[in-house]
Amino acid sequence: MSSTFPAEPADDVALRLRQSAARWRWWPVALLVTEVVSLAFMERGLLVNAVGLPATLLIELLDRRRAKVTVHYDPQRVPPAFHEIVDAMRGVQRAQRLWLVAHEQAVTNDHQRKTNAGASQLFRREAAHSDLAGPKELVADVPVPTVRVKSFRLYLFPDGVLLQGGGQTLSLPYRALQAVFASTRTVEDEQVPSDTRIVGSTWLYVNKNGGPDRRFKDNRELPIVEYGRLTVTGPDIDLVWQRSNVAALRALFMALRDAGVRA
Repeated sequence: MSSTFPAEPADDVALRLRQSAARWRWWPVALLVTEVVSLAFMERGLLVNAVGLPATLLIELLDRRRAKVTVHYDPQRVPPAFHEIVDAMRGVQRAQRLWLVAHEQAVTNDHQRKTNAGASQLFRREAAHSDLAGPKELVADVPVPTVRVKSFRLYLFPDGVLLQGGGQTLSLPYRALQAVFASTRTVEDEQVPSDTRIVGSTWLYVNKNGGPDRRFKDNRELPIVEYGRLTVTGPDIDLVWQRSNVAALRALFMALRDAGVRA
């Protein structure tokens, strides 16, 4: 299954990946038949497995080959901004930590502020990983900047983004997206990444004047660090990324803006 840089390559890739996911896989059938026959001929079960299991492995390899999506890009039609995105993602890869901010809420009372190190916002984040590999089913002749979070994937292609998660594959052009970058201060209660700037400190349980609340014997000092924050929104997409290296995430934001994302 292959194509050459169509008018809407991200849409084309999304369609082909959906078709690939819908293809029937024969190796589970081969494995089931092998086990059923092996049980039926118990005395010769080892012989059946000796033949059936290698055959099942071969069928699985053929299934994988059939499921591959091959896309060829015309170098003359790949926008220069995409090369900027690839270079920026290499910088993001070199940074120590990347997170997806999964949930946020404002601190609304003094008790919350006191017991959460004086923070004005509470959030839950998930560790993310970046690379240039693209979807495992895809064979492409350009790097595909990728961000992975558990079962969620974000891929950056020459003309737009592709998202995979929850059994769905969605594509959006860059012009449909909006991005906002900011340098933020965060109270860090985990290990501080080595590429992060420490800009201050606070206490786990803090008084209104910023000092430690000495009623808590396990109170400890926490660093306040500077992180980069990139918010990307659009139809069916609302993502907030946090990166330990501010400059790396800023470079990605600028590359996305040059690719057509609205700032």
